[in-house]
Amino acid sequence: ENADFILSFGSGLIEGWGSPGYMFRAKTAMQKNGGRMDQIEPRLSKTAAKSDHWISINPGTEGALAFGLAHVIIKEKLYNQSFVDKYTADLPARFQRIIAGFPPEIVSKTTGISAGTILSLAKDFASAGKPLAICGQGQGHQPGNLQEFIAVHTLNALVGNINQSGGVQSIPEPDYIE
Repeated sequence: ENADFILSFGSGLIEGWGSPGYMFRAKTAMQKNGGRMDQIEPRLSKTAAKSDHWISINPGTEGALAFGLAHVIIKEKLYNQSFVDKYTADLPARFQRIIAGFPPEIVSKTTGISAGTILSLAKDFASAGKPLAICGQGQGHQPGNLQEFIAVHTLNALVGNINQSGGVQSIPEPDYIE
């Protein structure tokens, strides 16, 4: 509810993230404040139909798209420099190995989404004040593709929206683990 750009990789926000009435109100409030919600999935779900943009993608290629967006954000230095410096060691070397195979031209062929759309989406996401990338079915509790989860949360890390208002929350290790 505190995000200004929700980039959903197949999450059924309207269908499965709590009360549909609450979700409609939260989305309406976000839009009134200039925010947007984009839904990335192969089918036109209820969430996709109610989103600002539905981006139809080839099934099972959501992780490739998220890494393609990360590729653009890193290459064009659109990431949150202070967050990345604080929580990563040597971002360029570390991420270059991961994203090297995901330039927009290759991701376009894999996902069925144009390279121009990939570039635009990455720039819009990285330039939002409180962007949030989410994935998974239902409330994100059902199993999905590990690559997709890693790629999507890489986007959240690049924009510095972890443990921030409007971002994903990382649960600390409980004391009993010690």
